[in-house]
Amino acid sequence: MADTNWADLHKHATTSLEGEFPLMIVEATATKTNDQTKDMIKWKAKIESGPFVDRPISGNFTISPDSPIALRIFFSQMSVLGLDGVFFQANPNAPVELIAQALVGRRAIGVLGTRQWQGRDFDEVKEWKPALGGPGGSALSAGPLGGHVATPATALAGGSPVTSPASPAAAPSSPVAVAQPQTAPPVINF
Repeated sequence: MADTNWADLHKHATTSLEGEFPLMIVEATATKTNDQTKDMIKWKAKIESGPFVDRPISGNFTISPDSPIALRIFFSQMSVLGLDGVFFQANPNAPVELIAQALVGRRAIGVLGTRQWQGRDFDEVKEWKPALGGPGGSALSAGPLGGHVATPATALAGGSPVTSPASPAAAPSSPVAVAQPQTAPPVINF
């Protein structure tokens, strides 16, 4: 730890973040809520740029089938991260583990705020907004759970390969050598 910058470490540990930050999900795990009644995806992300680059942020997406409002929020968050209605229609029986796996490498703008829990402050994503490259902001889009298709904005930026449905919004606006999406995504039965 000879190259440790203690001032930077202190700043990261003691500064509560407020505002918009570019995030990339680096880990996502399927689990259950504490009472074991609902599926949940726990995720970890890192800030991608700025004075707090690489600062970890974590949270979860809870799937609440009994609440239309909670489901609307969940699917809205998934859409911002590039897993839209096409993805879920093509994979109606996908296990939560594969949905979690498809989130890894996804980019979005996180509107961060602070929440208190047990007397301590924690960074929290209050809202998800699309990344500059579009929903999910990933380097590659794909048919359901496979068949990668590069999107021009992110392929040129050298982003990470991940799985998501290709969308018309990802179509090239200028000639770029990319694979074209399939006309009808294959359905994977589980």
